[in-house]
Amino acid sequence: MKFLNISDTKLKVTLSASECLEYGIDASTEDNATPSVRAALREILALAEVECGFSVAGEKILVQLCPLPSGECELLVTKLTALSRRYKDAISSSEGVSVLENSRATYRFDTAENLCSAIRSATRSDTIADLYRDDLGRYYLCLDETVTDGISEFEVFIEFGDRLSALPLAVLSEYGQRIAKDTTLAAIICEYTL
Repeated sequence: MKFLNISDTKLKVTLSASECLEYGIDASTEDNATPSVRAALREILALAEVECGFSVAGEKILVQLCPLPSGECELLVTKLTALSRRYKDAISSSEGVSVLENSRATYRFDTAENLCSAIRSATRSDTIADLYRDDLGRYYLCLDETVTDGISEFEVFIEFGDRLSALPLAVLSEYGQRIAKDTTLAAIICEYTL
């Protein structure tokens, strides 16, 4: 895998044919916005941060996939926050373009059963989260998520609880306690399985 910083807002990643297979990226198809490909992109972008310092934390990004005749492919990653509003809107409304955004999310669950049901429904049990409980026995799950075209990868959580704009200050103070920090969803469900 080769990384080339084009600018502060653009990165080119070249993947060999075998790396495309390893990450499940098929450059010959237009349907690469699957959960498994998004997970692979997260891995590639985490590696890019380590290898060449290109960080997309908290950024909206555009990823363009370009197949090469050799079976390799190139990923062109653009941070959209540096673009003008007009350009961002034009990109976002283009057909066949998915906009990815990483954000911090907070979900509230009334019972441990609802918390466990939500986590069981998640496609990625290796996601790291913080867990809080308030004095009324409600649970608050705080985690980083990827939002694609306005839809969270953890959208299914709202079937079991509520999405909040932030963790309530009262939970951070005297009316709550943190019961898990930097813990995988799999470990949380093991701890709170009913």
